[in-house]
Amino acid sequence: MNHYYHGSGSIEIKDVLPRSVRKNDQQAIEGWVSSLPPTQSRLWLVYVKSSKLFRSVVKEQFQIEAQEKPIDGIEIFLLKPRSAEKTSQE
Repeated sequence: MNHYYHGSGSIEIKDVLPRSVRKNDQQAIEGWVSSLPPTQSRLWLVYVKSSKLFRSVVKEQFQIEAQEKPIDGIEIFLLKPRSAEKTSQE
């Protein structure tokens, strides 16, 4: 992560969803995404072999500010919570 980010942020490791879940089970993906640590600023998400459904669910809750080109199936996203958008507009 040092290549992408030079600040001091915590790293949280979560289990990867099984392939069948990340391709077909929207409710399970929503639960997984909702269990990410709460933040009012930005969050780096490193994920292995996401799916269109997974990215769609992530986009519902976060604005993707940056997405790096996948390397060996590993994807890196810089996310900003949509709740932070609403707060800044008020």
